[in-house]
Amino acid sequence: MKPATIRYPDVLSSVFGLVLFLLSVWPHLVPLSIALLAVTVFTGYYKKEVYFHFNTINSLFIALYLAYVFGAFFSDFPETAGKYLEYKLSLVVFPLLMMFRVKGGFSLQNTFIGFILGCIVGAITGLFHGYSCYESSGSFSCFLSSSVSTIIHPTYFSVYTTLAIICVWTGYTRKYLFFSLPVCILITLFLSIYTVFMMSLTGMLFLGMMLFAVATVIIFRKWKWMGLTGLILLTPALAFFSYKTVPQVKHEVDDVLYYGERYLDHSDNYFESLYYPYSGTESRLIMWRISLEQFRETPWGLGTGNVDHALQKRMKGKLDDEFVARNLNSHNQFLQTGLEVGITGLLILVALMIAGLIKAVREKNTLLLAVIVSFAFNCLFESMLQRQSGIVFYTVMICLLIIPNSFLKNESE
Repeated sequence: MKPATIRYPDVLSSVFGLVLFLLSVWPHLVPLSIALLAVTVFTGYYKKEVYFHFNTINSLFIALYLAYVFGAFFSDFPETAGKYLEYKLSLVVFPLLMMFRVKGGFSLQNTFIGFILGCIVGAITGLFHGYSCYESSGSFSCFLSSSVSTIIHPTYFSVYTTLAIICVWTGYTRKYLFFSLPVCILITLFLSIYTVFMMSLTGMLFLGMMLFAVATVIIFRKWKWMGLTGLILLTPALAFFSYKTVPQVKHEVDDVLYYGERYLDHSDNYFESLYYPYSGTESRLIMWRISLEQFRETPWGLGTGNVDHALQKRMKGKLDDEFVARNLNSHNQFLQTGLEVGITGLLILVALMIAGLIKAVREKNTLLLAVIVSFAFNCLFESMLQRQSGIVFYTVMICLLIIPNSFLKNESE
């Protein structure tokens, strides 16, 4: 009996799984996994297991980084600009390392296992923290707050958990090891409930969008237009039921409606109508308005590292000093990119998303489609490329899912 041989594609898939696992559980160890990935890829080139393959999407990531490099020449704060460039280096490192084809096909089984396990471990860690809070305070609200996401910001981790659910069912359809129906159902229920526990409105909205999209496809395939009509009629009732029965959901929705209405009613004297402290929703509205005003004045960008100072300067005299001192970003990646590197950088970012959507639709790559939609959607409410948990995750996932043959080839061969 021949001993089992270790295949290079399986090793590569495992290393990607390790990158995503560490990103979910021990983000500070991600640089070590990047070094391991580099060694694995270069070994693959040396052994001719992989070969270079140029692609547009990876190039757009690199172009976006080069826009920040160019912007650094106009920075009034070179040290800050240098830190920004170092922080965003993943926009170059991963796309360069992942411009290849894998000979003999490439399975994502080990990658999915690493990523899903990372989300589960991160979720359990957060729930333990919530339990500690519950023991000390006696309030069940400890489990329905951002305190249950202790490793990564709730908005970012809700992206991970939602996409992990999609990975679970992708693994099930590909008949990956361990992806049996009971296991998939249990993981889906656990991660869905945990995502709601994090109480990120953006995260809950995206989870709801994904579940609705999946339900729509399944119901339409089975019951055609009659089933689809029933789903459309039932969805508002379910949303209303959640609003009436879950206090935290009601609070989030009421918060958005109240501050949104107040924003519209005081559009001419909005800043004069505010009083500190501002809610999370109100803080976003403030930063969007301030950022949009600045972008209109500097459409070609302020330069890398200049945005924080410019926004603070614009807020002084209009807003409470404590709020200004928090040094918040735009909470919208489109605005953030436009402010930093102007219309050119913004066009590169949008082109990246459009290219990803086209590729996903053309190749019927459901997971890539979900990742791109998630990226675009969350960029509306967070500056997703201002934190490593956003930069590394989206760069790795998008570059990984466009590696040729990862979905188009029968991976059981």
